[in-house]
Amino acid sequence: MLPAEHYFDQAGGLGRPQLQIMTSRGCPCGCIFCVWPQMVYRGHSYRRRDPKDVVDEIEANLAKVAYRSFYVDDDTFNIDRRHVLAFARELQARGITDLPWGAMCRADRMDEELLTQLKAAGLHTVK
Repeated sequence: MLPAEHYFDQAGGLGRPQLQIMTSRGCPCGCIFCVWPQMVYRGHSYRRRDPKDVVDEIEANLAKVAYRSFYVDDDTFNIDRRHVLAFARELQARGITDLPWGAMCRADRMDEELLTQLKAAGLHTVK
């Protein structure tokens, strides 16, 4: 692991040091402009991590480094509404709502209810 004080990658204008995590891989969408399915995944497969495991990873990293934010670096975080809401509930259940975070999202998959739940879980930035 590269020491946090030497790692300057930062997404969404959030504070550094920033933890970057993934809650899923791939994307089931078929956008004609996107190179990821053709070059990286060779198809439109989509896999999710258990939200409890993701929050375990966040907690384990926070115990090692005083991160000031985290960023969900999924290809498209909000593709699966149930998965995103389960992640938000897990953050809230563990009291990790004061740490600002951001995510890569599709605008057409957002609505007021989802944004409200994510904000309650600490979401600060949508990219």
